[in-house]
Amino acid sequence: MVWSDVKRLWYDGLEDFLEESRNQLSFVMNSLYLATFALKVVAHNKFHDFAERKDWDAFHPTLVAEGLFAFANVLSYLRLFFMYTTSSILGPLQISMGQMLQDFGKFLGMFLLVLFSFTIGLTQLYDKGFSVHEEKDCSGIFCEQQNNDTFHSFIGTCFALFWYIFSLAHVAIFVTRFNYGEELQSFVGAVIVGTYNVVVVIVLTKLLVAMLHKSFQLIANHEDKEWKFARAKLWLSYFDDKCTQPPPFNIIPAPKTICYIFNSLSKWISSHTSSGKVKRQNSLKEWRNLKQKRDENYQKVMCCLVHRYLTSMRQRMQSTDEATVENLNELRQDLSKFRNEMRDLLVSPQSPG
Repeated sequence: MVWSDVKRLWYDGLEDFLEESRNQLSFVMNSLYLATFALKVVAHNKFHDFAERKDWDAFHPTLVAEGLFAFANVLSYLRLFFMYTTSSILGPLQISMGQMLQDFGKFLGMFLLVLFSFTIGLTQLYDKGFSVHEEKDCSGIFCEQQNNDTFHSFIGTCFALFWYIFSLAHVAIFVTRFNYGEELQSFVGAVIVGTYNVVVVIVLTKLLVAMLHKSFQLIANHEDKEWKFARAKLWLSYFDDKCTQPPPFNIIPAPKTICYIFNSLSKWISSHTSSGKVKRQNSLKEWRNLKQKRDENYQKVMCCLVHRYLTSMRQRMQSTDEATVENLNELRQDLSKFRNEMRDLLVSPQSPG
């Protein structure tokens, strides 16, 4: 996998490589796996004679490696999500979800700012009078009986406020006080947490639902075209000569790789001769001409695509206008028939009763 990403990065360049969400996910996944392997090596070389696992530090290399490995496994299975592009049922849904994830990223930026602001306020409010009276086997929201000690640290406050969204953190702000007579401190804390619930649970959550609904409606109108384009792009990725064999077989040199090596060696040897230098200059000229020709062909293809799009839009507008004219003519005919029928009814003598 790493070698495949390196080859794509080498051929496509950093900018084109990062445009694909599939490449981004693969890059992060491989980075986590490499970091896990490096931490395992460090732990084996420097920490293999240390205490038992229960006495390890929280940031022991083995523990950190296990955490990174868990994240990497999640990303590795999420890569199967891109297989849905080939499905006519799940493919359009995947395109819609990709657009919705962009809006979710914007919402996440706002939510993190709100969470950070309220966390700082509550930590500053309750951290001043905090003191450890007795040792406990738990801390913060992980204790059975909650109190304001949950807010004595930044991490504990973050945990509490995050789980407040899902009603899983029941912290007793009113009841528990540090000392008698600190009703004002408890009242301020309750107001801050209540404001947080109003802002996040009521405002931001409803805003997220509205954003996702809007983005889904925007992409739903032309999701079939988007899906067909993504499917064609996926198919074309298997026709290039960058990764001939899938991992892990791409580690074994392919016959074309051996041919490339021999061609490079022969060109390097011939470039040091007089005739080779002349050929090299001629090849450079040919390469420049070929590149210029490719650019011209690209411009021609783009002009043809734009012309085809404008022609289709013009034909669609003409057909719409013709349909409108036909509808107006039919409406006029119906109105004239109705008028004649009403005239006949009014002119004809009434039958005797």
